[in-house]
Amino acid sequence: MYLFYENHKAADGSVLATDVIHSSNKNGIGINWRSSDSPMHEVLLRFYKSIHTANRSFNSTTKVWTFLGSSGNNLITLLKASPALASIVYEEVEDLSAQIASGGIKPQRKKIDPTKFFYNYTTVAAPALTRSSVIAPLSKLLEVEADWLEKAEKTEAKKIYRKACLKYHPDRNNGDGSRMSDLNMYWSVYYA
Repeated sequence: MYLFYENHKAADGSVLATDVIHSSNKNGIGINWRSSDSPMHEVLLRFYKSIHTANRSFNSTTKVWTFLGSSGNNLITLLKASPALASIVYEEVEDLSAQIASGGIKPQRKKIDPTKFFYNYTTVAAPALTRSSVIAPLSKLLEVEADWLEKAEKTEAKKIYRKACLKYHPDRNNGDGSRMSDLNMYWSVYYA
């Protein structure tokens, strides 16, 4: 079973009226009375008729129900939420009455805006790591003064580096893997 609907909206986006038609066919024409759609048709009619007569109308030629104000939109929401009606396919269409008059409904899929996809993002350039930019975090991890690190011979600094590696290595003494990773990165940049 298919339920086609069109919300007519005001300029402010509020729903003025909702046109609804249900059908056994994808093209929106007719009910298959020999299928399970016949009882579903009766259930839908009960829902439609639950709305006050002042807020609904039925066009016997086109078989379109029109619900005024937000009552139709609320009805569609209620129908979609009903577990008993889970087998219905809901399609929002444009110019519902005109399509029916022309002989059938062709649901128009909403165009997908590719900018709304989660993987579309602007890349942010990471600041380049330079020898001067890593000296402060490296000296902090090595637990030495930045001035000392700048003046120290590589062999002297390497002894301090190995001591820090033993301290931060995750396989030794409950070390800190993230600090070890940072230490290796800053060391490789500083002595590149």
